[in-house]
Amino acid sequence: MNIKKCSLKTMCAALACTTVFSSMMAAYATSTVYETPMDDSAEINTIETLANDSAGTGTSDSGWTTEENSFEDIKVTYQQSSSYTVTIPKAITLGINKQAVYSVKVAGNIDANQRVYVAPVDGIAGGENLDFYMSDLSGKKEDVVATVTQNKTYWSSENLANAYEETNNSISAPDLTAGTWEGTFQVEIRLETEKEQEQEHVHNYVDGKCECGAVDPNHTHNYEDGSCTICGEKDPCSEFHTDENEDGICDICGHEHQWVENEDVLE
Repeated sequence: MNIKKCSLKTMCAALACTTVFSSMMAAYATSTVYETPMDDSAEINTIETLANDSAGTGTSDSGWTTEENSFEDIKVTYQQSSSYTVTIPKAITLGINKQAVYSVKVAGNIDANQRVYVAPVDGIAGGENLDFYMSDLSGKKEDVVATVTQNKTYWSSENLANAYEETNNSISAPDLTAGTWEGTFQVEIRLETEKEQEQEHVHNYVDGKCECGAVDPNHTHNYEDGSCTICGEKDPCSEFHTDENEDGICDICGHEHQWVENEDVLE
């Protein structure tokens, strides 16, 4: 009976030690992200050869000779969708210096033109720092600002292949006072793909206009029904004409016209 009591006390002490120790550690969580799988496809080429074609390149000892010989290319392809995991702490406990460090680890397999973004979200609008509020659980003290500093936000495909872990990140709240405080901040995680650079378009003018809609600045106007069919400019000859110096040339369009006497209109 005494042995059982001693054993029970020992177990209780060990359990209490484990509970205190675990409360001092930050819990970590792993987030696994899978991109939408792409449909695998294979290109199958059919090679048609004559029935009497031989695979050899010369005369064989069996009595067969090569009549025709050719080489065909076979394309081999492979596709795999991107996937990655992000390991971040689920909870962080500030130390006696009112600071704490945390790590971010990203691993997986993504395309060379992709990268993974992992960064804290600013919880307080305005200001240069990424910060959030910590509240006194007793409700008797004003909220205190805590600042988050993360030194890496983008992970390349090479970083993921090497399971790179950034450990130089921290949280600081120097204005905390005695009591129990609690706050929450968010971390945004996303997969980004680099956009292909658009090639500069070279205009190819046909009849004064490019297929993209651009008009040749040096085109010759084609007037129909009072306007140019290419650029839409109004035909100056469709308006009234004036000839103030009476030289027979229109002051508006520069053309020579036959004038009706005492009227600024064409005959």
